[in-house]
Amino acid sequence: MKKLMLIAAFGAAAIFTACGDDSSSNSGGSEPKCEVKTGDNSATMVQTVPGYGSSETTWKIEGDKILITYSDFPDHNTEEDAGGLTADDLKKMAEAGCETFNKGSAE
Repeated sequence: MKKLMLIAAFGAAAIFTACGDDSSSNSGGSEPKCEVKTGDNSATMVQTVPGYGSSETTWKIEGDKILITYSDFPDHNTEEDAGGLTADDLKKMAEAGCETFNKGSAE
């Protein structure tokens, strides 16, 4: 059940990010794009929308919790029970979220 909640959070990140307004990070490309960066126990979706800029959503495992942070919406930052998820699970979910975003079907 926790995995479903985190998948929903990834979907929400796509919505929040696509509506962001951080033009300081505009890549100059003509199409929206998303990429995944990984770190120690974390996965970050970096979404870029031409004309609006980019924003990041990061999921980081700390102990038995997952900290979820949104660069454009810090008041939505939260923490969830990790429910046994690993950094590899976070990466796979972030990649799935980016695939959806890149296809233009993030709703």
